[in-house]
Amino acid sequence: VVSCSSGAGQRWTVSGEAIFQSAHPSMCLTSDYPRTRIINVESCDSSTRQRWTVSGEAIFQSAHPSMCLSSDYPRTRIVNVESCNPSGIRQHWTVLGEQISMTLV
Repeated sequence: VVSCSSGAGQRWTVSGEAIFQSAHPSMCLTSDYPRTRIINVESCDSSTRQRWTVSGEAIFQSAHPSMCLSSDYPRTRIVNVESCNPSGIRQHWTVLGEQISMTLV
């Protein structure tokens, strides 16, 4: 997690089945859960590792139904997946505009 900017590394588009594609061509938000909980940006391949749903107040749920996008900022700058907890502030994100910028609330 880094400070917000207008840089391409923080711009994403949502396509089809909630695949978050970076403004950098052909790169997508990717979860390797259950092997690891860390989130990466990898070449888009339309696998379930890259499918997300947005629910409630911008909570991003992975294709693994019980796991959600989470940040432990400011303690660390790592974004990972954790068991979904709708009341946990580490999993609430703000989505802005058509090309979204995901910001931890």
